[in-house]
Amino acid sequence: MTNNVTIVFSGLASHAYQVQYRNTLNVTSSWTTFPGFYVADGAGRFTFNETTVALMKFYRGIVP
Repeated sequence: MTNNVTIVFSGLASHAYQVQYRNTLNVTSSWTTFPGFYVADGAGRFTFNETTVALMKFYRGIVP
């Protein structure tokens, strides 16, 4: 089974972001960074899409 994930992030307009994930909210687990950058539009939004087999993932957008 696969899950299609679409997330709309909100941040600062025209900034480049990277997306990271981890499979648990445990504070000792590390984040994994997806390759590439996403540039927010003039309103500060960018969309991230992924197809995954994971049952649960937590995502965040970061400024590198």
